Amino acid sequence: QFIDSDDYLAEGALKMMVNALESSNADVVIGAYDTVDQEGKFIKKVTMPFPGSTYNLKDKRTAFSVIPPMPGNKLFRASVINDNHLQFEPSLKQAQDLNFYLKALLYIENVVVLDEVTYHYRVRSGSISHTYSLVILEVIRSINNAREFYETNECLNEKNVLFCL
Repeated sequence: QFIDSDDYLAEGALKMMVNALESSNADVVIGAYDTVDQEGKFIKKVTMPFPGSTYNLKDKRTAFSVIPPMPGNKLFRASVINDNHLQFEPSLKQAQDLNFYLKALLYIENVVVLDEVTYHYRVRSGSISHTYSLVILEVIRSINNAREFYETNECLNEKNVLFCL
């Protein structure tokens, strides 16, 4: 699990996520999250576009590609990351989370989605992630880098239609 230094886990979230991962044999657990302001005051709950359940990504990989890519509300099975040499792309200044998540989706077969809030995402006004100057260019670079990753791994085909939209 990767937690941004500004954000924090909900109480009991790690235990809940580990239990879900172990009992389901899933590759990743994704929890709901909420946004909080700079002082940690609740703003709103963000639920996943899929209700709490276990999903096989065989026919849902593209649908799961639109889930917010932040890693803090996700608990990955270590073997998915280690066996496939996944890492955050150091050449990107923005959208590293998106890049990592799109690459990880290639190797994820089963997902557990939790309806419970597991992560508190801090929203800071004026932060670089909320300015639009050059961020969109980095998002494009991030997606292109993930596409190259799929091509390098010979996975850009009808089975993995993330980049065929």
